Amino acid sequence: MAAAAIARGLDAAFARIAGPSVMSVDPPLPHPDLVAAIPRLRRYARVLTGDATRADDLVQETLARGWEKRRLWAAGTDLRAWLFTIMHNVFVNQRATNMRDAQNVSLDGDGESGTAWQLPVRAPQQAHVELVEVLRELSRLPREQREVLVLARQSRKCATRRSPPCWRFRWEP
Repeated sequence: MAAAAIARGLDAAFARIAGPSVMSVDPPLPHPDLVAAIPRLRRYARVLTGDATRADDLVQETLARGWEKRRLWAAGTDLRAWLFTIMHNVFVNQRATNMRDAQNVSLDGDGESGTAWQLPVRAPQQAHVELVEVLRELSRLPREQREVLVLARQSRKCATRRSPPCWRFRWEP
């Protein structure tokens, strides 16, 4: 009974939006099948987006696009599969648009809050300075202590690579 009420509501809403002339020209979608597909569309949209609000927006966009393109649906074919295909394509297009927009963000431009984006980047000069300081301090140690430190570091490095320890390292100050 609720499905019939939803179908009547859809008919009335679509007639107001599209007008009676469009309703008579295009073949109507089977409303019971359309209404029955909505819960499954919502579940699939929830899986795709991971967010209830975005999922509802995706379902709404899918139904609107399905209604716009209803003349492309072949009567007798699976309406639910057709709607799922539309939903998947809408989702992929939205993701591609979002990715493209994210790549076009200016790091120097002001955002909505009036502050520019700031990305933390480690200066390569600092790494070089730290390495020079470590090597200088390492050269001040006695040879035995230096070898122990170098071998301990080398064995830890080899262990993280899941390979046998490399003991062939020579220290030349």
